[in-house]
Amino acid sequence: SVKNLWTGFMSEYKTGVDGSSFPEVAQFKNYTEAVLRTANGHTDPKESLKCWVMGLAGEAGEVTELFKKEIYHDKVIARADKVKELGDVLWYLTALAYNQGITLQEIMEKNIEKLKKRYPKGFVKAVAK
Repeated sequence: SVKNLWTGFMSEYKTGVDGSSFPEVAQFKNYTEAVLRTANGHTDPKESLKCWVMGLAGEAGEVTELFKKEIYHDKVIARADKVKELGDVLWYLTALAYNQGITLQEIMEKNIEKLKKRYPKGFVKAVAK
């Protein structure tokens, strides 16, 4: 169940923003480096920002369209297609975060901290915001 997944994830989450022992930190750094190697080398940070924001919105739209077809048109969407489109969203999110001096690790940690405060016992519909 989703609640069991949440509980399992929360029990594995061991640290805060200090970076000690957050799972797979090296993979985030390696992924960011790979994104930067494949990114358009805009020399103007403002141009990069515009590109990454628009790219993220566009790719999020493609994910929305993919799942719309699955939900409303009863299309079977291959897992590989879902992975590909979600990967494009992750690529743009990573580029945008880097542009703003934010790491994926920081995003994940802060998001989990926020969710732990909001849902200390896991998601409860009655207290959802």
